[in-house]
Amino acid sequence: MLSRFREGRYGKGAFRTDGGVLNPLIRKISDELPEGGAVFSPELLSRIKIFEHNLFGGDYSALPEMDVIFLRNTLIYMSPDHKRNVIDRLADRLKTGGCLFLSAVEMPLISHPALSVREGGGLYYFQKEDPRRLSRSALEHKIAATPSLRAGRAAEAGGAAAASASAPEGESQIKRQEAAAIPYGRPMACFEDGVCEAVALQLNNETAKTEDRQTEEAAALILKLLKLTAANDSVSAAELLSGGASGLWTVIPSLRAFFIAGLKQREGKRTDAEFHYRRALESNPGLWPAKFFLAKLLPGSHPDLPRLVDELKDDIEDYISAHRFDYQFLLDGFNARYFQLICEKMRQGRGG
Repeated sequence: MLSRFREGRYGKGAFRTDGGVLNPLIRKISDELPEGGAVFSPELLSRIKIFEHNLFGGDYSALPEMDVIFLRNTLIYMSPDHKRNVIDRLADRLKTGGCLFLSAVEMPLISHPALSVREGGGLYYFQKEDPRRLSRSALEHKIAATPSLRAGRAAEAGGAAAASASAPEGESQIKRQEAAAIPYGRPMACFEDGVCEAVALQLNNETAKTEDRQTEEAAALILKLLKLTAANDSVSAAELLSGGASGLWTVIPSLRAFFIAGLKQREGKRTDAEFHYRRALESNPGLWPAKFFLAKLLPGSHPDLPRLVDELKDDIEDYISAHRFDYQFLLDGFNARYFQLICEKMRQGRGG
Protein backbone atom coordinates (compact mmCIF):
# COMPACT_ATOMS: atom_id res chain seq x y z
CA MET A 1 0.00 0.00 0.00
CA LEU A 2 2.75 2.47 0.93
CA SER A 3 4.75 1.59 -2.19
CA ARG A 4 1.76 2.39 -4.37
CA PHE A 5 1.28 5.66 -2.52
CA ARG A 6 4.94 6.59 -3.09
CA GLU A 7 4.53 5.83 -6.80
CA GLY A 8 1.40 7.97 -6.99
CA ARG A 9 -0.20 5.79 -9.65
CA TYR A 10 -3.81 4.64 -9.33
CA GLY A 11 -6.06 2.61 -11.62
CA LYS A 12 -9.59 3.54 -12.61
CA GLY A 13 -11.08 1.33 -9.90
CA ALA A 14 -9.32 3.33 -7.18
CA PHE A 15 -11.73 6.25 -7.59
CA ARG A 16 -15.18 5.90 -6.04
CA THR A 17 -18.19 7.06 -7.99
CA ASP A 18 -19.80 8.50 -4.85
CA GLY A 19 -16.85 10.89 -4.55
CA GLY A 20 -17.19 12.13 -8.10
CA VAL A 21 -17.62 15.70 -6.93
CA LEU A 22 -13.88 15.74 -6.18
CA ASN A 23 -12.81 14.50 -9.63
CA PRO A 24 -12.21 18.02 -11.02
CA LEU A 25 -9.82 18.67 -8.13
CA ILE A 26 -7.97 15.41 -8.80
CA ARG A 27 -7.58 16.28 -12.49
CA LYS A 28 -5.90 19.57 -11.54
CA ILE A 29 -3.10 17.79 -9.68
CA SER A 30 -2.68 14.64 -11.77
CA ASP A 31 -2.38 13.29 -15.31
CA GLU A 32 -5.02 10.91 -16.62
CA LEU A 33 -3.79 7.48 -17.70
CA PRO A 34 -4.82 6.02 -21.09
CA GLU A 35 -6.52 3.05 -19.42
CA GLY A 36 -8.23 5.31 -16.87
CA GLY A 37 -7.10 6.30 -13.42
CA ALA A 38 -4.45 8.88 -12.68
CA VAL A 39 -0.78 9.43 -11.85
CA PHE A 40 0.28 12.24 -9.57
CA SER A 41 3.31 14.39 -10.35
CA PRO A 42 6.68 13.83 -8.65
CA GLU A 43 6.58 17.47 -7.54
CA LEU A 44 3.38 16.89 -5.59
CA LEU A 45 4.61 13.60 -4.11
CA SER A 46 7.84 15.24 -2.95
CA ARG A 47 5.78 17.46 -0.68
CA ILE A 48 4.14 14.48 1.04
CA LYS A 49 5.87 12.74 3.94
CA ILE A 50 5.13 9.02 3.70
CA PHE A 51 5.92 6.73 6.63
CA GLU A 52 4.57 3.79 8.60
CA HIS A 53 2.95 4.37 12.00
CA ASN A 54 1.71 1.76 14.48
CA LEU A 55 -1.64 2.98 15.82
CA PHE A 56 -1.35 0.80 18.92
CA GLY A 57 2.28 1.20 19.96
CA GLY A 58 3.61 4.02 17.81
CA ASP A 59 5.13 7.24 19.16
CA TYR A 60 2.37 9.78 18.69
CA SER A 61 4.53 12.58 20.09
CA ALA A 62 6.64 12.27 16.94
CA LEU A 63 3.62 13.17 14.81
CA PRO A 64 3.05 16.84 13.96
CA GLU A 65 -0.06 18.70 15.02
CA MET A 66 -2.49 18.23 12.16
CA ASP A 67 -5.33 20.23 10.63
CA VAL A 68 -7.05 17.19 9.10
CA ILE A 69 -6.88 13.46 9.85
CA PHE A 70 -8.48 10.79 7.67
CA LEU A 71 -8.86 7.38 9.35
CA ARG A 72 -11.48 5.47 7.43
CA ASN A 73 -12.53 1.82 7.88
CA THR A 74 -9.81 1.16 10.45
CA LEU A 75 -11.46 1.49 13.86
CA ILE A 76 -14.14 -1.07 12.97
CA TYR A 77 -11.53 -3.81 13.35
CA MET A 78 -10.50 -2.74 16.87
CA SER A 79 -11.79 -3.59 20.34
CA PRO A 80 -13.59 -0.79 22.26
CA ASP A 81 -10.51 -0.18 24.43
CA HIS A 82 -8.24 0.14 21.41
CA LYS A 83 -10.72 2.48 19.71
CA ARG A 84 -10.77 4.79 22.72
CA ASN A 85 -6.99 4.73 23.04
CA VAL A 86 -6.38 5.53 19.37
CA ILE A 87 -8.98 8.32 19.23
CA ASP A 88 -7.64 9.84 22.45
CA ARG A 89 -4.11 10.00 21.05
CA LEU A 90 -5.20 11.27 17.64
CA ALA A 91 -7.31 13.99 19.27
CA ASP A 92 -4.18 15.10 21.10
CA ARG A 93 -2.35 15.57 17.78
CA LEU A 94 -5.24 17.41 16.14
CA LYS A 95 -5.06 21.20 16.14
CA THR A 96 -7.87 23.17 17.73
CA GLY A 97 -10.47 23.51 15.00
CA GLY A 98 -8.96 20.57 13.13
CA CYS A 99 -11.15 17.86 11.62
CA LEU A 100 -11.19 14.08 11.94
CA PHE A 101 -12.90 12.10 9.18
CA LEU A 102 -14.03 8.52 9.79
CA SER A 103 -16.21 6.21 7.71
CA ALA A 104 -19.98 6.41 8.05
CA VAL A 105 -20.13 3.12 9.97
CA GLU A 106 -17.48 4.30 12.45
CA MET A 107 -18.91 7.74 13.27
CA PRO A 108 -21.67 6.44 15.56
CA LEU A 109 -19.21 4.31 17.58
CA ILE A 110 -16.90 7.11 18.69
CA SER A 111 -17.22 9.69 21.43
CA HIS A 112 -14.52 11.97 22.84
CA PRO A 113 -14.88 15.05 25.09
CA ALA A 114 -12.61 17.19 22.87
CA LEU A 115 -14.37 16.29 19.61
CA SER A 116 -17.73 17.61 18.47
CA VAL A 117 -19.80 16.19 15.64
CA ARG A 118 -20.23 18.53 12.68
CA GLU A 119 -22.33 18.19 9.54
CA GLY A 120 -21.94 19.73 6.13
CA GLY A 121 -23.67 18.73 2.93
CA GLY A 122 -24.88 15.51 4.54
CA LEU A 123 -21.35 14.56 5.66
CA TYR A 124 -20.66 14.00 9.35
CA TYR A 125 -17.21 14.48 10.86
CA PHE A 126 -15.50 15.46 14.13
CA GLN A 127 -13.97 18.84 14.91
CA LYS A 128 -11.69 19.57 17.85
CA GLU A 129 -13.10 22.13 20.23
CA ASP A 130 -11.27 25.09 21.72
CA PRO A 131 -10.18 23.88 25.21
CA ARG A 132 -11.66 27.04 26.72
CA ARG A 133 -15.11 25.92 25.58
CA LEU A 134 -14.71 22.65 27.46
CA SER A 135 -14.28 24.28 30.86
CA ARG A 136 -17.93 23.84 31.87
CA SER A 137 -17.85 20.14 31.10
CA ALA A 138 -14.60 19.75 33.02
CA LEU A 139 -16.12 21.46 36.06
CA GLU A 140 -19.12 19.16 35.91
CA HIS A 141 -17.11 16.00 35.28
CA LYS A 142 -17.25 14.86 38.91
CA ILE A 143 -21.05 15.16 39.03
CA ALA A 144 -21.49 13.46 35.66
CA ALA A 145 -19.13 10.62 36.54
CA THR A 146 -20.76 9.86 39.90
CA PRO A 147 -24.06 7.97 39.52
CA SER A 148 -25.53 9.04 42.86
CA LEU A 149 -24.77 12.73 42.30
CA ARG A 150 -25.85 12.53 38.66
CA ALA A 151 -29.17 10.92 39.57
CA GLY A 152 -29.79 13.51 42.28
CA ARG A 153 -29.13 16.41 39.94
CA ALA A 154 -31.28 14.90 37.21
CA ALA A 155 -34.12 14.40 39.69
CA GLU A 156 -34.01 18.10 40.57
CA ALA A 157 -33.89 19.24 36.96
CA GLY A 158 -36.03 16.64 35.24
CA GLY A 159 -38.59 15.50 37.75
CA ALA A 160 -41.23 17.60 36.04
CA ALA A 161 -41.19 15.23 33.06
CA ALA A 162 -43.80 13.03 34.74
CA ALA A 163 -46.77 11.82 32.76
CA SER A 164 -49.91 13.93 32.75
CA ALA A 165 -51.92 11.30 30.86
CA SER A 166 -54.05 8.86 32.80
CA ALA A 167 -52.40 5.47 33.25
CA PRO A 168 -53.63 2.37 31.43
CA GLU A 169 -55.50 -0.13 33.59
CA GLY A 170 -53.24 -1.95 36.02
CA GLU A 171 -50.33 0.50 35.78
CA SER A 172 -50.91 2.01 39.25
CA GLN A 173 -50.67 -1.42 40.88
CA ILE A 174 -47.49 -2.17 38.93
CA LYS A 175 -45.97 1.12 40.06
CA ARG A 176 -46.62 0.34 43.76
CA GLN A 177 -45.02 -3.09 43.40
CA GLU A 178 -42.03 -1.58 41.56
CA ALA A 179 -41.43 0.80 44.46
CA ALA A 180 -41.44 -2.08 46.93
CA ALA A 181 -38.90 -4.00 44.84
CA ILE A 182 -36.12 -1.37 44.88
CA PRO A 183 -33.00 -3.00 46.38
CA TYR A 184 -32.47 -1.68 49.91
CA GLY A 185 -30.11 1.29 50.07
CA ARG A 186 -29.68 1.48 46.28
CA PRO A 187 -31.34 4.36 44.39
CA MET A 188 -33.30 3.04 41.40
CA ALA A 189 -31.45 5.21 38.86
CA CYS A 190 -28.03 4.05 40.12
CA PHE A 191 -29.02 0.39 39.99
CA GLU A 192 -30.42 0.71 36.46
CA ASP A 193 -27.30 2.50 35.26
CA GLY A 194 -25.29 -0.42 36.61
CA VAL A 195 -27.47 -2.80 34.62
CA CYS A 196 -26.98 -0.68 31.48
CA GLU A 197 -23.22 -0.77 31.95
CA ALA A 198 -23.27 -4.56 32.32
CA VAL A 199 -25.32 -4.89 29.12
CA ALA A 200 -23.03 -2.52 27.19
CA LEU A 201 -19.93 -4.40 28.29
CA GLN A 202 -21.34 -7.76 27.23
CA LEU A 203 -22.42 -6.39 23.86
CA ASN A 204 -18.82 -5.28 23.36
CA ASN A 205 -17.60 -8.79 24.21
CA GLU A 206 -16.17 -7.56 27.49
CA THR A 207 -16.69 -9.07 30.92
CA ALA A 208 -19.11 -7.14 33.07
CA LYS A 209 -17.24 -6.49 36.31
CA THR A 210 -20.08 -7.04 38.77
CA GLU A 211 -20.54 -9.56 41.51
CA ASP A 212 -24.14 -8.52 42.02
CA ARG A 213 -26.39 -11.38 41.02
CA GLN A 214 -29.45 -9.18 40.55
CA THR A 215 -27.54 -6.88 38.17
CA GLU A 216 -26.35 -9.87 36.14
CA GLU A 217 -29.85 -11.34 35.93
CA ALA A 218 -31.37 -8.02 34.90
CA ALA A 219 -28.66 -7.56 32.24
CA ALA A 220 -29.38 -11.06 30.91
CA LEU A 221 -33.06 -10.16 30.66
CA ILE A 222 -32.25 -7.01 28.64
CA LEU A 223 -29.92 -8.96 26.35
CA LYS A 224 -32.68 -11.49 25.68
CA LEU A 225 -35.05 -8.65 24.81
CA LEU A 226 -32.48 -7.05 22.49
CA LYS A 227 -32.12 -10.33 20.57
CA LEU A 228 -35.87 -10.48 20.06
CA THR A 229 -36.10 -6.89 18.83
CA ALA A 230 -33.09 -7.39 16.54
CA ALA A 231 -34.93 -10.35 15.00
CA ASN A 232 -38.05 -8.14 14.59
CA ASP A 233 -39.94 -10.55 16.83
CA SER A 234 -42.16 -7.88 18.36
CA VAL A 235 -44.71 -10.44 19.57
CA SER A 236 -42.20 -12.32 21.73
CA ALA A 237 -40.67 -9.03 22.86
CA ALA A 238 -44.07 -7.78 23.99
CA GLU A 239 -44.71 -11.05 25.82
CA LEU A 240 -41.37 -10.77 27.62
CA LEU A 241 -42.13 -7.18 28.63
CA SER A 242 -45.65 -8.03 29.78
CA GLY A 243 -44.23 -9.84 32.80
CA GLY A 244 -45.62 -6.85 34.67
CA ALA A 245 -44.51 -6.41 38.24
CA SER A 246 -43.28 -9.95 38.71
CA GLY A 247 -39.64 -10.83 38.46
CA LEU A 248 -36.78 -8.63 37.38
CA TRP A 249 -38.77 -5.92 35.60
CA THR A 250 -39.69 -4.54 39.02
CA VAL A 251 -36.11 -3.41 39.66
CA ILE A 252 -35.58 -1.88 36.21
CA PRO A 253 -38.92 -0.10 35.64
CA SER A 254 -37.57 2.77 33.55
CA LEU A 255 -35.87 0.37 31.12
CA ARG A 256 -39.05 -1.68 30.87
CA ALA A 257 -41.06 1.46 30.14
CA PHE A 258 -38.46 2.60 27.60
CA PHE A 259 -38.66 -0.64 25.63
CA ILE A 260 -42.46 -0.72 25.78
CA ALA A 261 -42.49 2.83 24.42
CA GLY A 262 -40.24 1.74 21.56
CA LEU A 263 -42.59 -1.10 20.65
CA LYS A 264 -45.60 1.21 20.78
CA GLN A 265 -43.82 3.75 18.61
CA ARG A 266 -43.00 1.13 15.98
CA GLU A 267 -46.66 0.14 15.99
CA GLY A 268 -47.60 3.75 15.28
CA LYS A 269 -49.24 4.22 18.70
CA ARG A 270 -47.75 7.63 19.46
CA THR A 271 -49.94 8.41 22.48
CA ASP A 272 -49.04 5.11 24.17
CA ALA A 273 -45.36 5.61 23.31
CA GLU A 274 -45.42 9.09 24.84
CA PHE A 275 -47.02 7.75 28.02
CA HIS A 276 -44.37 5.06 28.49
CA TYR A 277 -41.44 7.39 27.73
CA ARG A 278 -42.81 9.65 30.47
CA ARG A 279 -43.11 6.63 32.76
CA ALA A 280 -39.46 5.84 32.11
CA LEU A 281 -38.51 9.38 33.13
CA GLU A 282 -40.61 9.16 36.28
CA SER A 283 -38.49 6.23 37.45
CA ASN A 284 -35.17 7.61 36.17
CA PRO A 285 -35.09 11.31 35.16
CA GLY A 286 -31.49 10.85 34.03
CA LEU A 287 -32.40 8.30 31.32
CA TRP A 288 -31.88 10.86 28.58
CA PRO A 289 -32.52 8.51 25.61
CA ALA A 290 -36.15 8.37 26.81
CA LYS A 291 -36.17 12.15 27.00
CA PHE A 292 -34.79 12.41 23.47
CA PHE A 293 -37.34 10.06 21.88
CA LEU A 294 -40.13 11.75 23.84
CA ALA A 295 -39.03 15.15 22.52
CA LYS A 296 -39.00 13.78 18.97
CA LEU A 297 -42.56 12.50 19.43
CA LEU A 298 -44.01 15.78 20.65
CA PRO A 299 -45.32 18.36 18.17
CA GLY A 300 -43.30 21.56 17.88
CA SER A 301 -46.02 23.54 19.65
CA HIS A 302 -46.14 21.28 22.72
CA PRO A 303 -45.56 23.31 25.93
CA ASP A 304 -43.20 20.66 27.38
CA LEU A 305 -40.85 20.68 24.40
CA PRO A 306 -38.63 23.72 25.23
CA ARG A 307 -37.94 22.43 28.75
CA LEU A 308 -37.28 18.89 27.56
CA VAL A 309 -34.80 20.01 24.91
CA ASP A 310 -32.93 22.28 27.35
CA GLU A 311 -32.69 19.47 29.92
CA LEU A 312 -31.64 17.07 27.20
CA LYS A 313 -28.76 19.33 26.17
CA ASP A 314 -27.37 19.32 29.73
CA ASP A 315 -27.95 15.57 30.16
CA ILE A 316 -26.02 14.70 27.00
CA GLU A 317 -23.16 17.07 27.91
CA ASP A 318 -22.85 15.38 31.31
CA TYR A 319 -22.93 11.93 29.71
CA ILE A 320 -20.21 12.80 27.19
CA SER A 321 -17.93 14.58 29.67
CA ALA A 322 -18.07 11.50 31.92
CA HIS A 323 -16.86 9.27 29.04
CA ARG A 324 -19.95 7.12 29.57
CA PHE A 325 -21.04 4.45 27.13
CA ASP A 326 -23.66 2.53 29.10
CA TYR A 327 -26.66 3.85 27.10
CA GLN A 328 -25.12 2.92 23.75
CA PHE A 329 -27.48 -0.03 23.23
CA LEU A 330 -30.46 2.31 23.74
CA LEU A 331 -29.26 4.61 20.95
CA ASP A 332 -29.47 2.26 17.95
CA GLY A 333 -25.65 2.12 17.82
CA PHE A 334 -25.18 5.88 17.37
CA ASN A 335 -22.91 7.80 19.71
CA ALA A 336 -24.09 10.51 22.05
CA ARG A 337 -22.55 13.32 20.00
CA TYR A 338 -24.84 12.49 17.10
CA PHE A 339 -27.83 13.06 19.40
CA GLN A 340 -26.18 16.19 20.77
CA LEU A 341 -26.07 17.58 17.22
CA ILE A 342 -29.75 16.76 16.66
CA CYS A 343 -30.58 18.38 20.00
CA GLU A 344 -28.82 21.57 18.91
CA LYS A 345 -30.84 21.61 15.69
CA MET A 346 -34.03 21.16 17.72
CA ARG A 347 -33.09 24.15 19.89
CA GLN A 348 -32.25 26.25 16.83
CA GLY A 349 -35.55 25.25 15.27
CA ARG A 350 -37.44 26.88 18.14
CA GLY A 351 -35.09 29.88 18.22
CA GLY A 352 -33.38 28.72 21.43
